[in-house]
Amino acid sequence: MILDDEAVVLDEQGRSDFGLLQHALGGRPSRRGSMTAERWMRFYPSDWLGDPALRTCSYGARGLWIDMLCLMDAAKPRGHLKLGSQKVDA
Repeated sequence: MILDDEAVVLDEQGRSDFGLLQHALGGRPSRRGSMTAERWMRFYPSDWLGDPALRTCSYGARGLWIDMLCLMDAAKPRGHLKLGSQKVDA
């Protein structure tokens, strides 16, 4: 499927899933031997460094933000931020 000029594959819940896309395009086997994509997350350093609002934040706040993104990437379910066992909503 093409969505916003990008190729996507949707999971059972209708969400875009890069791992399924990579598999559909002939992805390589993971270290465990199955045909699953290695996890990745898009990060554009030029956006990070060029955002004027972000530049006003302290180094500590920016470090916390990137740590939270990394924790959310590793979370189950992926993309969710939890404090202990409690989901954090914005």
